[in-house]
Amino acid sequence: MKNSYPFFNKYNGKLSYVGLAVQEPTLTYRNPATKKPFTREEFTAFAQDYLGANVIFWSTATPWLKK
Repeated sequence: MKNSYPFFNKYNGKLSYVGLAVQEPTLTYRNPATKKPFTREEFTAFAQDYLGANVIFWSTATPWLKK
């Protein structure tokens, strides 16, 4: 939340294309409210709603891609 996220949020809806990557360390983050790892839906909502992402590139270590 300290680096580029505020920039993307500030210009949400004004950039023609935003592609973001979810990498291995981020997949270990826990939701402070639930104490559980963030879900695919939570990652997607944050990327689309807060950051304005058009595309999300998932790490090959992403659990829901292994199903």
